[in-house]
Amino acid sequence: MSGAGPTRAGRERRPFWSRALRIVGFAALVGPLIGGTAFLALALFADAATRGITQADVIATLTLGPTAIALWGYALGLPPAAGAGLIFAVADALAPPRTPRWLLATAIGAATTDVYFALMAPPRANGGERAGAALFAVIGALAAFACWRISEWLGLTTRRPIPVGAPH
Repeated sequence: MSGAGPTRAGRERRPFWSRALRIVGFAALVGPLIGGTAFLALALFADAATRGITQADVIATLTLGPTAIALWGYALGLPPAAGAGLIFAVADALAPPRTPRWLLATAIGAATTDVYFALMAPPRANGGERAGAALFAVIGALAAFACWRISEWLGLTTRRPIPVGAPH
């Protein structure tokens, strides 16, 4: 039987690239927001640990925080998020059914973010860039995990759908 039809998970049978582009678009839309939010939270935590947070810092963060998240999140996070979404879409389709998708998403998010910032950041003589790259890789892994979780909940996947009436 060919064509679009219902499946057990409620997904329609769509071509692979149609489903993959939906995952890439979702990751590119949501990933930078999550990454920007995580970066802002970690920056505030680091600032509080070193000098303390004043009332002016809190007011500035609450008023300028969403703008900073949107601008810096998309400026820095859009290419690695879209790349991670594409790689995950292919890995999701090719991986065996019992492969933990959360682990795939987290590893792909960390790797693409690390590679992107390694290519974009100029090398420094003091070696401090590796600590910054590790922080961005952790943020990329966190954003990829959150995107995976939300996309699973929404039913965005490139796995082959199970036809209605097929044995488990």
